[in-house]
Amino acid sequence: MKKSVEKDLKNIFFKHFSKKILKKTKFIDLDINNVAQWDSLKNLNLLLDVEKQFKFKMSLEEMSEVRSIKSIIKIIKKNV
Repeated sequence: MKKSVEKDLKNIFFKHFSKKILKKTKFIDLDINNVAQWDSLKNLNLLLDVEKQFKFKMSLEEMSEVRSIKSIIKIIKKNV
């Protein structure tokens, strides 16, 4: 399941951000501090697409805690 989650998340992520980011950092290590364009609005849009793709709703608490790819994967696994 992990590879599928990561692959689907990567596809969602790159609808919002440039793939050039991967030149410096592995996908799994991306976070809000090392992606300049990852602001609160992009974060919300990303999370809404994650909810749609994986067919679940995040709590406000979960959404407010998302700061990295690893945290998104953790929430997906918890809810799916």
